Amino acid sequence: MTLSPRIWKVILIPFAALALIAPKRPDFPRSSFRLELEGSSLGSFTSLEGPGLAIEIVEFRDGSDPIPRKLPGRTTWSNLTLKRGFVSRSFFETWIHQVREGTPDFRKNLSLLILDGRGAEIARYDLFRCWPASWKLSSPELEGKGTDVVIEEVVIAVERLERS
Repeated sequence: MTLSPRIWKVILIPFAALALIAPKRPDFPRSSFRLELEGSSLGSFTSLEGPGLAIEIVEFRDGSDPIPRKLPGRTTWSNLTLKRGFVSRSFFETWIHQVREGTPDFRKNLSLLILDGRGAEIARYDLFRCWPASWKLSSPELEGKGTDVVIEEVVIAVERLERS
């Protein structure tokens, strides 16, 4: 059975009208991330895990009260994991070598910038007494043929962070 164009209009016009008045989902721009050391860029990254913090829960009982009480304890900050396409020898390779060798002053204060799709800064975090805990290169299949991108991944240990 074939429907005439007139019947299609009768069926589709109400649905098109509903689509026009339906609430729109906000269109969030893609974010990217930039790391800075003393105002100089260490590069942009396409993937970020962290920053974050956790506050230890300390439980105690007061006298003979059977109900445990909870107090905030130590605060710990999570490590950052950053990923990007590998293009050449990076600052992180040199820095992790300094950590491994025990070079004095290997801890550095960094800034993490979160950028919108146009490259404008939307948030900044100051990271204190940081050092690279791991660095690696990876690819879906390290075969050297095809168009796969080699990914540089760095994990940075953070002692404290503040939003600026």
